[in-house]
Amino acid sequence: MQKIISIINIGYLKLSGKRNLWIYQINDPGLNIYEYMLDVKLFFLATDAWLLSNDELEESDIVIMDVKDISLKFLTKFNMSVAKKIAKYQQEVVPTRLKQVHIVNTPVVVDTIYGVMKPFLKKELTEMIYFHQPKSQTLYKYLDKEDLPEDYGGTRPKMEELNKSIVELLMKYRERLNEKLWVALDKKSKNKSNEEKSSTESSTFRSLGID
Repeated sequence: MQKIISIINIGYLKLSGKRNLWIYQINDPGLNIYEYMLDVKLFFLATDAWLLSNDELEESDIVIMDVKDISLKFLTKFNMSVAKKIAKYQQEVVPTRLKQVHIVNTPVVVDTIYGVMKPFLKKELTEMIYFHQPKSQTLYKYLDKEDLPEDYGGTRPKMEELNKSIVELLMKYRERLNEKLWVALDKKSKNKSNEEKSSTESSTFRSLGID
């Protein structure tokens, strides 16, 4: 995990109006270090650590994804089967209220990559995705500069600093994250015995696994 953490910054900010802002940034121009499966695991770990540290959820969540270093090489590292499961998890399981997704610093190849992933996404999600070209000002139509990190023309701390907080959160809950935190419940098993339910639930959870 140290390998993927060295090239990815994850930032979290609580905004006014009971909003959360999540920012994801890849810093690997040649994608020589980047590995998709490690990226996926980091996403799960960061999400779980945040959930463990928060008793209350905000009314809306906004995501910024900085894809400045994405190239067609990404497709050679991409795992479609895993991507389908992640999309299902993000859209149906994670207890967030997603309102906007902003893809910033988008190179031309992002259109191709998005075309590959779009079939996995619900229409409601695709309608809240916005693309922003490098050096454009369009992001400020949706977010005030004072709500953004310094990296994006804002007044909040740099992504490097925000990422340190996420890494500290991961270390704080390191032992808990090594446990089996979540179980997927099978609605059809409600009338089964406890032993049967346990077996069914474990099977269902494993079917959602990514390893």
